[in-house]
Amino acid sequence: MPSEVDLLDKKSHDQDDRGRLMKPRRSSLENEDLESRLIELNAELRRENEKLVRELEELGSQNVEMAFQIGELHEELDRRLQQATRDFESEREQLNNQLLAREDENLTLGGRLQEARREIEDLQGALEEANLQNARLKEESRVLRQENQDLEILQRELEGLREAQAKAGEREQEHAAEIAALNERLAAQESLQQELQESRLRVILLEEHLTDFKRQYLEQLPPTPEKTSTPTSAQGRLARLLEEVLGTTGRVLLEKTRERCSIQEDSTDPEDARRLAQALKDPALRLCRSPEHRQRLESGLAELEEADYRPEEASSPTAPLALPESLEPDPQELPDLADPAGRLRSLLESPTPGSPREQAILALIREGLDPALQAESQVAVPEDPGPEVLQGAIEPTLQGALDYLLDEAMPRSGLTIALPSPEFAAWQADSSEPSAQSPSAQMAHRIAQQVFSMENLQVRMASGEFLAVASRTPEPILLLHQDLEEASSVEVRYLVARELFALHRRHVELSAAVRQVDGRARARLVRRAAAFLIENGAELSSQLLGDTSALWGSEPPERIGALLDEMHRTSPREELRILKEFLIGKEPFKALMEWEADRFALRLCGPGSASAALVRELADPAQYDECVRAGFQALFQSPRPEQRGLRLRLQRIWAGYLA
Repeated sequence: MPSEVDLLDKKSHDQDDRGRLMKPRRSSLENEDLESRLIELNAELRRENEKLVRELEELGSQNVEMAFQIGELHEELDRRLQQATRDFESEREQLNNQLLAREDENLTLGGRLQEARREIEDLQGALEEANLQNARLKEESRVLRQENQDLEILQRELEGLREAQAKAGEREQEHAAEIAALNERLAAQESLQQELQESRLRVILLEEHLTDFKRQYLEQLPPTPEKTSTPTSAQGRLARLLEEVLGTTGRVLLEKTRERCSIQEDSTDPEDARRLAQALKDPALRLCRSPEHRQRLESGLAELEEADYRPEEASSPTAPLALPESLEPDPQELPDLADPAGRLRSLLESPTPGSPREQAILALIREGLDPALQAESQVAVPEDPGPEVLQGAIEPTLQGALDYLLDEAMPRSGLTIALPSPEFAAWQADSSEPSAQSPSAQMAHRIAQQVFSMENLQVRMASGEFLAVASRTPEPILLLHQDLEEASSVEVRYLVARELFALHRRHVELSAAVRQVDGRARARLVRRAAAFLIENGAELSSQLLGDTSALWGSEPPERIGALLDEMHRTSPREELRILKEFLIGKEPFKALMEWEADRFALRLCGPGSASAALVRELADPAQYDECVRAGFQALFQSPRPEQRGLRLRLQRIWAGYLA
């Protein structure tokens, strides 16, 4: 077998032969150099081959040695593997035994766990039932505490009533002598009354004889025109009705009433006839001699009040204006504001406006906001108002209601007012601070400080169904709508002044009290009213005291009103009228509070901006644009029933500006 060196030599000779065949013939000199070089290369290759052979022999001996070592390692590994297998089998058997023991324990624990879970479920059900029972007990405890408080209040009231009843008994004994004297005087008065009835009967007979005589005498005279008015005129019909029912007494009553109402005898104004009929109603009905005469007079006066009188001499071929016909009589009698619809109707039907105020109102109604503001500029408005603008703004009737309800009735009855309302609190929660350059916020702070001395007023911007609204939390806070920056500064001035005045005058507290009072609170207030009367010297019957003490809170409003009416008959005090309106009125004091706040705000901005702000707040944007552009008559020419409150409020603002 040839060695690797021989193979390499043979391979080298073959390559040399192929090289000689492929290359062209060279010169002999070159061939000799190549042969010498090949010899050297072959020698070097031989030396390398020998070296490689030695290395291969060494590697072979190493391989043999490693083979022996590997065999020994395999034997050692087999011994160790067998030992490890035996150890593993032994350990596995032990673990299997432990696992079987653990499985037995798990089965035991699983059973115990199931029992524990059933016990926990039973305990949870018992706990839920206990929680429900606890909640019921807490509610019953709360009800019992409330009833206990009510009983304590009732006990105190009862003690006060017993003391008052004892005092009343003492006064009753003191008045016994006075009653005897009064009975004597009453007997004398009854005798005089009998004589007066006989005198009245004689007067009636004389009037009847006089009427017969006048009829017989006048039939013989030629006809003459009426002195006072034509038969078709309003005053003529009124005079004829009174004379037919009351005789000469009716004519005297008519003349006296004309003097009291400052109405001329020859007046043909339909409004004068209406006022005259209203003023005559009560005294004329008291002078009626029979139910038939009373019924005839009532129906006649009602027709005269409701009829649209047009005297023949005052008739005109021109058609009446539409707006005056749609002005509505104000259902609420407000102070310093008598018949606003009549006042506006007279202005609109007048041929020429007189004062700058009348010109401003006419422009506002017929032309729009800009002409009205131009006319208003002739009337001075305070630019930098102070506390002096509050003078004359306080309405005594409303002040009495605020003082009695908020300072006397509710505190003495143990009732509190929760402020702010949930709706206001929701708006406040979503509100944000106004920017430092916000003119609306700056104006609000300035009016609050200069007019109302509110140094701690918070002003925030919010969104909701409002333009401006104020409350206490307990600090005073005013929320302005985020879109209010688009309104004119004078409109914002009206809204800010109105809301801050309502906050200053405690309208907010009274409105919240109206919303929060319930049946039980009504019962407390009525019982407190009875105690209030007794403290002020009134004598209430035992039946009335018993009915008042029996109130519990589920009585209908009619029952509450009847008890208050009976108290008022016993002691006619203004506080009882106030309490009755507060407890069973449809919208207690709403119109009065609105008028007081609007009248104050009107002083600071004028009727144009006040009307624009009110329509922006209570009407839709299209109506606002139409009123500002073409006049506020648009709200009255096709009146919407749901906007009646807005129209009445505008009428009050306009008539109040003219007053």
